[in-house]
Order: sequence, then structure tokens, then C-alpha cells
Amino acid sequence: MEPERGQLLVNAAAERQLGHNTRRLDDNHSFVHPDDLPRVRRDLMNGGPVRYRVRTAWDEWRHMESTATDLRHLPPVSGVLVFTRDVTDMVETTERVAAGEARMTALVTGLQAGILVQDEDRRVVAANDALCTMFGIAGSARELAGRPAGEVIRAVAAELADPAAFVPALEHLGGERAPGVAVHTTADGRSVELEVTPIRAPGGHPLGHLLAFRDVSERVADEARRSRMVALEQEARRAAEEQSRRLHELDRMRTQLIATVSHELRTPLTPIASHVELLLEGFPAPPTGEQRTMLEAIQRNVARLRRLVDDLLTVRRVEQGLLEITPGPLDLPALVAAQVDQFRP
Repeated sequence: MEPERGQLLVNAAAERQLGHNTRRLDDNHSFVHPDDLPRVRRDLMNGGPVRYRVRTAWDEWRHMESTATDLRHLPPVSGVLVFTRDVTDMVETTERVAAGEARMTALVTGLQAGILVQDEDRRVVAANDALCTMFGIAGSARELAGRPAGEVIRAVAAELADPAAFVPALEHLGGERAPGVAVHTTADGRSVELEVTPIRAPGGHPLGHLLAFRDVSERVADEARRSRMVALEQEARRAAEEQSRRLHELDRMRTQLIATVSHELRTPLTPIASHVELLLEGFPAPPTGEQRTMLEAIQRNVARLRRLVDDLLTVRRVEQGLLEITPGPLDLPALVAAQVDQFRP
């Protein structure tokens, strides 16, 4: 082209790109997008490159990029050489990538968890303000993009109670193919859960990692309280079982004691009762009145001891549920008189 005379020559490739015939191309201003035309006129003659939209013969808009080389001083050209290429695919790809990055940025920004996305070269792709707030990182999350991820990780580690253990743990999580989770304690006592998720291309090629930090202090405290409650419950259960075992042992010992005492008391009472009966019957000689009174007192006390032994056995049968009670009349005055006579001497 020549500024005064317009287009001097258009090749066949331009016609194939746009679908317009070479005669129509002479009036190229008619199919350049009106919004882009002033910029083309301004920048192209300065060499470019300049990108603009062109309407093709198929009534679709394509993105073009043109550069210009001034050869007016060089015969036989004596004009400006304009080289134009179709960059529609590149522009659309760039727009899709930009839209995807915008959506990812919006998503990351809106999350309550602290987010750090690093690429395969370990540079920050995206981060959010929640991460900066959680670990006191100066500046905004936007300023972290493009920086080495190691700088951000060191800033995070500085806020932890055990900074030296954080980086090796992070490297271990990052080396796993599946997401890995670990809980770290900050210097001010908070519990922070770190989840590292590998980012891979469809073919498996690593593209980086997504690090998500969540404040789980309340959950950890609840788990600690539940653990303490479970420990206390287990201790109480063990104490109750031990107490029950001791009670069963004491009950067994008491039952054995009752059986032993009953047997040991009944054994000497039998010969005592037999000898008293012989004495009262006059063997070897009839007792005097006073002797009979004393022998009868002995006989009553032996009978009382036998009843006490029977009472012990009755208690045992009551505990075992084997006692059957039959109500009947009681001569209360005779009972009282017998007790009085026992102590009268």
C-alpha cells in the first residue's frame, strides 16, 4: 500500500483468509470493525503491530494482527508492506484463559479458607485475603501472584509453633498423588488444618498444587473435650466394675461367713442341749429346785442361740429369695415374761 494511492497489491492468501475478492479488498476500511478503525489508522502506519476485528465474506468477525514495514525508499516496491495474520484462535484462547483465571480468582477470593495455588515452577498463581489474614502476611493477596511460593510458605511457617517441622511435612503432602491433610498449631494456640491437593493435566502431568488452610481450633477443642469425656467415662466404668467386683467378693465372703458361723455355733450347742436335758431328767441325781431353775435358764439360752443360728440361715434364704413367710398368732406377754425370767437371777 501507499499512503496516497492506497493498496497497490493484495496476495491470494488475504483473499482466502477473508473470502473477499481482491477488488473488494481495495476498500478494506469497509470490513474493519468501526471501533477498531481509528486505532488501525493511527498505529499501522507507525509499524504496528495492531490487532483489530474484520468481518469476513461469511459474515463472521475474525481477529487480525498486522505489522507494517516502510519500503517507500526501496524501488521497485516504493510502498508500505503490510503483513497480516489471523490470530482469532489465539485471541479466543487468551480470552478463555482470562475468563477462567477471573472465575478462579473470584472463587478463591470468596472462600473462607486460606487458599494458595502454586504452579509446577512453585510460583504463586492465586491466593486470597483469608490466607493473608490468617497468617498476618503483609499486603493484599493480589500482590502475591507471580512471587515464589516459598516466600509465602516461609511466612506461614513463621506463624506456627514448630516452623522447622512444617516445610518437611508440606513436602511430604505435596509428594502424594492424592490429597493429603495435616493439622498444625500456630504460635498463638490456634489449630490450622492444611490440605494439599495436587493439580494435574488430563494426561497426568503435574501442574502444581492447591493449598487450603482452615482454622479448626473449635473442632479440635471439641474433639479434645470429647476425648476427655470418653476417658472420664471409661475411668468411671472401670471404677464401677471394680466396685461391683469388690461388692460381689464381699457378699461372697459374708455368705461364707454366715455359713461358717452357723455351722460352728450349731456344733457346740448340740452337746450342751443334750447334757442339760440329762441333768433335768435327774441323771446322775435329781436337781434341787434352784438347780432346776438354773438348768432351765441354760436350756432357754441354748434354744435362743439355736434360733439365732436359724435367723442367720433365714437371712441367707431371704437374700437368695428362698424364704416363704407364713403369718401366725404370737403370745407377746409370754415372750416378754420369758425374757424377764432369763435375767431375773
